[in-house]
Amino acid sequence: MRLTRSLLAWAPSLVARAPTAPSAQVHAAADMLLPPKPLLRALLRAHRHLPPEMRALGDEYVKAEFRRHQHIDNPLHIVGFCSQWKMYLDALLADTKNPGGVRGAYLDPTL
Repeated sequence: MRLTRSLLAWAPSLVARAPTAPSAQVHAAADMLLPPKPLLRALLRAHRHLPPEMRALGDEYVKAEFRRHQHIDNPLHIVGFCSQWKMYLDALLADTKNPGGVRGAYLDPTL
């Protein structure tokens, strides 16, 4: 999976030409797309803040996914792959900044 500087520059236009209209999150992630190696390193670094069992499972899964997609040549697949992992990284970083906070909405007490 080789992501050159020119591909990084094309990322927003490639996502815009996708057959299905991607969500605003994918567009935002494509705008701040990281190359695959720094993205993998950032994901493994973010997993350090997880409990040991979750970290082990997450590290294995991330490494296996990046290995499976190592020889992908289609730029649209690369951009989609990296943007989805970037959204996951952003969610992980948001959770680690607010570890005791509430995720989602409170349940209705009348139920």
